[in-house]
Amino acid sequence: MAVKKVKKRRIAIIAIAAFTVYVLISTIFIYNSIQTKQNKLDSLQTQIEENKILNQEFKELIDEGVDEDYIVKMAREKLGLVFPDERVYVDIAGSGN
Repeated sequence: MAVKKVKKRRIAIIAIAAFTVYVLISTIFIYNSIQTKQNKLDSLQTQIEENKILNQEFKELIDEGVDEDYIVKMAREKLGLVFPDERVYVDIAGSGN
């Protein structure tokens, strides 16, 4: 009988140890996932701030009465924007020199 209790106790200790190791490993993976998501969030927030600054610049240009062609040019150059029905072709061959 004493041998059975010792075996049950060992099994319980092994089970608790295995569960503890599982929880620790899971915690590490979750922490790494959180860090990755936080870095992505920081990157996106930086992009949002940059776009807010660009939007403010464009609003100031519009308020100053700047020519619409200039606004279109800046939107193309800084943001890479195009009109919805416009097709953009890129010369991948280079200049040919």
